[in-house]
Amino acid sequence: MALPLARLPLEALALALDRTVDRPTVLDPALSLTRSGDRLAGPAATLLFRPGGAAVEPGDDPAGPVAAALAGMASGAVVCLSLGGPPDPRVALWDRFAAEAARVGGLAGAVVDGGQSAGSAGPAVAAHGPALLPAAGRYTLVGRDEPVTLGGVLVRPGDLVIGDAAGIVVVPADAAETVETRARAIAGATDARLTEIRHQETRDA
Repeated sequence: MALPLARLPLEALALALDRTVDRPTVLDPALSLTRSGDRLAGPAATLLFRPGGAAVEPGDDPAGPVAAALAGMASGAVVCLSLGGPPDPRVALWDRFAAEAARVGGLAGAVVDGGQSAGSAGPAVAAHGPALLPAAGRYTLVGRDEPVTLGGVLVRPGDLVIGDAAGIVVVPADAAETVETRARAIAGATDARLTEIRHQETRDA
């Protein structure tokens, strides 16, 4: 179901959601895709982290807590990583280890309530920008596959997360069919009106 929705213009999806769902569905624009040209689409797989964790000593595993939490996630999922409160843009919650684990696991991407290590490869990621501090020793996984709040939006496992350079929306799984129908109608009406305007310009020339 995610694929047809992902082909629709994001503006049409956002408007259809606004007319269908009685809660916020457009994420805070501070959470944006970190690579130009990336597009995000897939069912949400949620993770909840809280501050805490054992101090990291020299020689300890350098991978942050997120990479291990990605094990077993379904291929094609979008990781939705929440801190359950204010974001922490100083900390690279999405580090190179998480990016590589996501790539190996076939995940579609991630939306992260913190920063991202500069130069991280792998799937598309929306974050609060580049960050230098590691997550290891600062955050601990406390929940997974449960509703979380991310960018001011409630995200439930299986909801559809779709985004591009214009922003990111969350389509509740139980409203996806209605949203798709309305978004197609909105996109069609938009195209028709634009065509009418262009034809008017031609006639006036």
